[in-house]
Amino acid sequence: MSGLIWTVVVALALFYGLALAALYWLQGRLVYPLEQIQALKNAALDDNTEAVRLRTEDGLDLTARYRAARDDSRPTVILFHGNGEDFTQRAHIALEMIEAGYGVLLAEYRGYAGNPGTSGEAGLYADARVAYAFVAARSAFIVLHGYSLGSGVATQLASEAHVDAPILIYGGTQDRVIPPAHFQRLYDAAHGDKHLALIEGANHIDVWMSGGRAHVMSFLAALIERALNIPR
Repeated sequence: MSGLIWTVVVALALFYGLALAALYWLQGRLVYPLEQIQALKNAALDDNTEAVRLRTEDGLDLTARYRAARDDSRPTVILFHGNGEDFTQRAHIALEMIEAGYGVLLAEYRGYAGNPGTSGEAGLYADARVAYAFVAARSAFIVLHGYSLGSGVATQLASEAHVDAPILIYGGTQDRVIPPAHFQRLYDAAHGDKHLALIEGANHIDVWMSGGRAHVMSFLAALIERALNIPR
């Protein structure tokens, strides 16, 4: 093999090795693009919730936002946000729930919104556990709400706590990030009292505003009736 060919082979091998190393080093940024970006400001959220610090099982102090329910008859909803954002992007959901009297914890993940640590699947689940423990110490009536990435976090947390409760799965028919067929598969895999709401014309971003809100609020009202044993 000529010297030129050897040079090309070595150069390609070196490039390939560097590319693999770069992908390995950057994988956290590629999967979790908001890691280490500071939280955005939302004045209404600041006025209606308080900042709380949650200590994870591996010793990280995570900042989240909390507001207690108006009374014991109403649940506290733990909101797990999606990827590529922080909890302020779900502020509109939290504020509507607070206005309706529900408690809210806007959970935050390690590596997001200025929180310490590096994001990863195991870390997300650990962060969900401490969020649940915080709310469980203050309320016996808890609802988990996950959006996008957060839906996986909420589902994992529910499975660890062996939850036997009604389930609502909602999404837009025009969702280009998570195909609607996945909603159906998740619904088919679920057991017990389950509900599927496909919001016609809604996409991945606007599903709450385009009809998801009505389904969620109706679902929460039904949970209260069930808890109070009020016949429908």
